[in-house]
Amino acid sequence: MTIVTTRCKIDEWILWNKKAKMSPKKLFNNFYSFLQKFSLKQDLVAGLTVSIVSISSAMAYAAIAGVNPIHGLYAAIFPAIVGSLFGSSKVLITGPTNATALVTASILIGLGVDDKQYVEMVFALAILSGLMRLFFGLINFGSFIKFISNSVLTGFLAGVGILIAIGQLGNLTGLMIPKNEGVFGIIQNLYNSFSNVNLTVMGTGVVSILLILVIKKAFPKIPAAFVAIVTVSLIVQLINYDEAGVRLVSDLNIPKNPGLNFHIPKVKSEEIISLIPGALALSIFTLIEAASTSKMFSGSNEKPLNISKEFCAQGLASIVGGFFMAIPSSGSPSRTAINYSSGAKSRLSGVSSGIFLFLFLLLFSKWIGFIALPSLAAAILVSGLRLIKVDQIRILWNYRTESKIVFLGTFFATMFFPLHYSIYFGIGISVILHLLEGSEVHLSYLVSSLGGQIIEKSLEQLVEESPEIAVVNIQEGLSFSQVEGLEEKILPILEQKIRVVILRVRRVKIIGSTGIIAIKRIILYAKKNNIQIIICGIQPDVRKNLEMAGIEKLLNRENIFDASEVVYDSMKSAIHCAEQRLLTMREI
Repeated sequence: MTIVTTRCKIDEWILWNKKAKMSPKKLFNNFYSFLQKFSLKQDLVAGLTVSIVSISSAMAYAAIAGVNPIHGLYAAIFPAIVGSLFGSSKVLITGPTNATALVTASILIGLGVDDKQYVEMVFALAILSGLMRLFFGLINFGSFIKFISNSVLTGFLAGVGILIAIGQLGNLTGLMIPKNEGVFGIIQNLYNSFSNVNLTVMGTGVVSILLILVIKKAFPKIPAAFVAIVTVSLIVQLINYDEAGVRLVSDLNIPKNPGLNFHIPKVKSEEIISLIPGALALSIFTLIEAASTSKMFSGSNEKPLNISKEFCAQGLASIVGGFFMAIPSSGSPSRTAINYSSGAKSRLSGVSSGIFLFLFLLLFSKWIGFIALPSLAAAILVSGLRLIKVDQIRILWNYRTESKIVFLGTFFATMFFPLHYSIYFGIGISVILHLLEGSEVHLSYLVSSLGGQIIEKSLEQLVEESPEIAVVNIQEGLSFSQVEGLEEKILPILEQKIRVVILRVRRVKIIGSTGIIAIKRIILYAKKNNIQIIICGIQPDVRKNLEMAGIEKLLNRENIFDASEVVYDSMKSAIHCAEQRLLTMREI
């Protein structure tokens, strides 16, 4: 319907301009103004920006997965197009990611796959994990996400970030260090061979790292990794890089004519069976990554995300990618953030990012071979360390002991065990905590009667009455498994004609890091819809957690009311504050 309407408007525009007999210049200017009324311009600009950033990152992720960089570019083309066409999120960019690439390598190294069969197994893994994701989407497996706490995901990504950085030490020093010996093995090899470090190679890597950091700091909107790789690779061409020991991407035998090459992986049935446990772990992690990224960047005016539909889209994207020689794909947090900040308005941005990258591959594929591998390794190292979310670690570290245990357990499991086992480990802890704490969050609607009595009603009555000021009572603690239920029940309330929502948390004595992040999302969603959030009945321990997480600063101190010995006293103060604020707004 949208396409038909747009075409009709374009036909009207052409007819109007023919009658007006405008000059070509005026026609162009008028057409440019016409496009601004639609999201086409913003989506194409966002897609082009994402494609430029994807060039360096996609090749880097392929290197992490242990295959030719060209297969990373394929993963940023075909899955990006398919994921956007069939997905639920308007801004999610599907393609290769840091963590997915490392999980892929970990699975295949653990199976002892030989070099000749390795790349075929990568494609098979992409297809198999895609089929699993498609199946999970078809059976509405989205509710499973609530079993995965923020502590598990943060610990896993922190461990992956360190593994990625350590895995590039060989490329940054010019030393041949086996990557399948684990963290201690790599460090031991580096220590024993440090006297053989190639200073030219190391200097190339260090300069690349410094350039990335400086450009990122001084010009945050410029793709720092891309600029640094191009700059350093040009410098390398000016020296005798062969004698200096600096290797280029061309040494990896990139295909001369990359393009739309449909390829069925050449794997045996027993090899496919051996991939099943790893493919299951990979599919579960990529679903978590895609779902959390989609929620993070969903707009305030968008319809609620259909997580199961997103699962199907991610599955189809990985399947198609596998048949076009791409490494496994997922929802990319970094490229989605760039797409969102670039003004993307619809899924056309993701489709166009894949198309732009494909055009680049067709026109400039020969240039890829001139990239210096130490510079590419530097980009991988920097992007890997960015997976360590210091702010989220700080948040969860200031909460319950359980959050710390889950984080540390998942982190060390990631560091010292095969990655797919560490994912299962984290999920196991999450399920146990879920069973111990319960997963249902209980909310009610409180109303102050004329006689001063407090009447408790259901949320359904709140939606029916749709008052200007609504008091929502949270009846117990907010564990990670209850957070999704909290958001599911609160967000529909924010879509009513309510001006102020008061969250009463008097009975909440414990709130985890996942709960804090959910409350932040609720506050930001309300702000975008011009709804004021007030929190009352805050216990001392909860108040401390809110302060450390920056909730007080986000809401302003006057919108936070501590619990008192008198029941409902802070709630009445909050209602009085809301009434005064509404009076002021009406006078204005």
